[in-house]
Amino acid sequence: MYNICIASLALPAIFCNEEEEEEEEEEEEEEEEEEEEEEEEEEEEEEEEEEEEEEEEEEEEEEEEEEEEEEEEEEEEEEEEEEEEEEEEEEEEEEEEEEEEEEEEEEEEEEEFLCFNTHSRSSIMLYP
Repeated sequence: MYNICIASLALPAIFCNEEEEEEEEEEEEEEEEEEEEEEEEEEEEEEEEEEEEEEEEEEEEEEEEEEEEEEEEEEEEEEEEEEEEEEEEEEEEEEEEEEEEEEEEEEEEEEEFLCFNTHSRSSIMLYP
């Protein structure tokens, strides 16, 4: 009977130990699950940060491209303006040359006229 008493006293201790072990295992599992969840959250955050960085880089690249395009357009406009100015200068030069030619022609005509008139007068005077 003494053995039965001791055994009956030991049984609750065994059950208690088993319950404690089960609780400890459950706690450990919960801790592991929490750690896994935290790791997953950290990974998600890292992925989000990477995505944001990629988006920022893309935006920067787009801005740079836009700036380059604007610069190219400005350069083209400047070139066009220069070409227009050159054309205007050429036109002005041509006009000036034409005016000079016209003046020369007029002078020549005047000289011819004067020569003719002078010659005719002298011949009239010589041969009345």
